[in-house]
Amino acid sequence: MAVEDGAVLAKLFSHLSSHRQIESFLYAFQELRQARVRTVRAGELASAFFMTADGPEAAQRDAAMRAKVREGGNVLDSEGEASAAWDEYRIVFGYDCEDEADDWWVQWGMLRERANGASEMGASVPSLLDFSAA
Repeated sequence: MAVEDGAVLAKLFSHLSSHRQIESFLYAFQELRQARVRTVRAGELASAFFMTADGPEAAQRDAAMRAKVREGGNVLDSEGEASAAWDEYRIVFGYDCEDEADDWWVQWGMLRERANGASEMGASVPSLLDFSAA
């Protein structure tokens, strides 16, 4: 999640052309990341409970996985609770945070720039990025 956070910030701030955009980019970051982090966290907790189950729940989980293997199937493609646990891993590793940030820029960032009358969206910001003066 931390790597995704960094990638989203980098992607958003790659469009920086004015100080006034910073607040908007930080709100976009929160909008993009908060729901994802909440979803992944909930899934991780459910997965941890599934994988560390004890007693009858563990016996049921193990029996279902063994049966799937005996049938020549893949336990990752099983139905029911096991499927939900493995789907979480697909959600985590199949997500492209940079695409989400790009989508935000195309849908909202560029629109906001046009509304603010930005003449050059790709202009550099020497006052923000010039460290030689320090």
